[in-house]
Amino acid sequence: MIVLMGIWLCGLLGSPALGVVHPEPDPLAALPPTIKIPEPKDLIAAKVIRIFDADTILVQIGDVKRRYQLLGVHAPQFNPKDRTPKPFSVESRRFIEQLLLGESVYIQHDPYGVRDRQNRRAAYIFRAPDMLFVNLELVRQGYAKHDPKLGSLYNDAFHHYESKAKVLFRGIWNPNTPVIDWTQQTQLPVADPDSPSVTRSPTKSSATKGPKSPETNPPASPAERPDGLVPIYITKSGSKYHKKDCPHLTDSQRLTTREKVKATHKPCKTCKPDG
Repeated sequence: MIVLMGIWLCGLLGSPALGVVHPEPDPLAALPPTIKIPEPKDLIAAKVIRIFDADTILVQIGDVKRRYQLLGVHAPQFNPKDRTPKPFSVESRRFIEQLLLGESVYIQHDPYGVRDRQNRRAAYIFRAPDMLFVNLELVRQGYAKHDPKLGSLYNDAFHHYESKAKVLFRGIWNPNTPVIDWTQQTQLPVADPDSPSVTRSPTKSSATKGPKSPETNPPASPAERPDGLVPIYITKSGSKYHKKDCPHLTDSQRLTTREKVKATHKPCKTCKPDG
């Protein structure tokens, strides 16, 4: 009888009716699922030549250019003509631009097929030098949500790392993330020379008739160093420094020195200003 009473009391104490709620599983304590990275020889080799937005890229496979959706993820859509971009669309696009633009990659199709429900080519993308799983990295860092549609190979991993991103308030899951006011910018960020740029409406001064003043470039002397490194330029909202002819520079570019930006900027992977 005493044993039965003890079992009955334990059941009551664990009952929701008494206000006792069992804790939810902690995503931070859960072990990550095993991810079997495919062998490069079983994948399609390509090079990323353009970034449309965080989940849409253009690759070159031999002599053929193909547009791909990143399978398993959904990122905020970026429109270069939109003066008020969707929240976190610019940041997400910049993140994948730093990861992939100009890089060699491997493409893996899902067993569901080559195309998604919108008849777009969709695949898992692995960066060739280190086999970084780019689709999963977007979700892990909070730059995109997991979209389980037409994806089957890595759904457990996507779910696990999305849960952690939510708990850690990363990226799009952070309610306190500051929103950039792009209406104050002269130009939205452009990933490559082929991307359409956004120009400002003519101001009163620019519409005035008369000869146009010649453009003057800032002197190169402040950025020159005795070690022979080239002058560097930064943009108003970027985190990289560039050579003057780098395609990532925008109208907000300005000359600077490495000493001034060593704590805030890194060299661009495209133009390689440090040689």
